[in-house]
Order: sequence, then C-alpha cells, then structure tokens
Amino acid sequence: MNRRERRTVVMPEERFRMLLAALLFIVPALGCAQPVRRKPESKPPYTAAGETTPKAYARAAAARGEELYRRAQCGVCHGDKAEGGRRNPNSVQDTIVAQDNMAERLFLTYREDFEAAIWMIGRTGTLEAEYLDVPRAPAVVEQYRNTVKIILDGSTTGKKDAARRRAPINMPYWRDELSMQEINEIIIWLLSLGVEEDGA
Repeated sequence: MNRRERRTVVMPEERFRMLLAALLFIVPALGCAQPVRRKPESKPPYTAAGETTPKAYARAAAARGEELYRRAQCGVCHGDKAEGGRRNPNSVQDTIVAQDNMAERLFLTYREDFEAAIWMIGRTGTLEAEYLDVPRAPAVVEQYRNTVKIILDGSTTGKKDAARRRAPINMPYWRDELSMQEINEIIIWLLSLGVEEDGA
C-alpha cells in the first residue's frame, strides 16, 4: 500500500457513539468560552476605619465630598448647596447649572440604589454597569462618566449672542487639582443631596 492510498477504518458502533457524544458536548463548549472576569473586591480601598457598610461609607464619603466642594470653592458658581442659579450673562442657559439634582440625573434617588452605586465607587473607584445592580445601570454609568469627564476636563458654555464680546462663565477643569478619589467624594456628596431619606 503506498502513501497515497487511504485506509478506511471501521469503528465499532459503541465507540463511534461515544466519540460523537463527546464532540457534541466539547465543540459547543469551546465556542462559548470567554475570559473569566472577577467581581470587584467587596471592601473599598480608600475607606477609613469603621466604614464597612454602604451606609457608613455613604455618610463618610458625602461628608468628605462636602468639605472638598467647599475647599475647591465650587459654591462660588454652583451655590453653597449646589442649587445653582447664579447668573451667567450671555450663556445659553442664563444661569449656572444646579448640581443638587444629580441623583435624579443619574437615576439614583432611591437610597438602596444610591448606596449600591457609591459602594461600588468606593470599592473600585468607578462604576461598571456589568456589576452594578440598579435599574438602568448602563444609563447610570454613562451619566456618571460624563460627570467625571466634565469635572476633569471642564466644559465650555454656549454663548447666547455670538456678537457680544462678553464670554459666559465656563466650567474650569480640575484634572490637576483634584484626585479621582476626591472627585468621587464630591460626586457622592452631590448625589446624597437628592436621595430619599431613610424610611421614606
């Protein structure tokens, strides 16, 4: 028999069935294989002693965030309680945007949703929709990331009248002034302003 001739091997029926069953199981399983992603650790990396629950972390982070908001003088434009309303001549909106409604904009007005989100921020330094167990998680994460980007990079306010020389007040960038942890704590304080009270 030369090399080009092929042999036909006849397998016993039982052996054929076992091989077929193995192939039917293994081949689909190979196609579904994906890298395993681990959930974030459950303990926040930058919490102080005693902040071992979402509620305790929320309280402490919000207090730190309020202090940072005051120290960075955000209230000069946004108001002491982030209520906005300061006049912004020649801007499209006429006033500085309020931030005390951030919980509503991020769909986090229910305390349990707020605590779940800020606990994740505390554990990981960000929000990931894949692990965030709140309604509308992708929208929450998108709004959170937009907020972080505006704080980091600032934003330009549109002019109402392009012919006027007076430029409106723009949001300054804080990338060089605030750490990501500090930005998150300010966001947590702003979120806490619009969250329902316990027992509400």
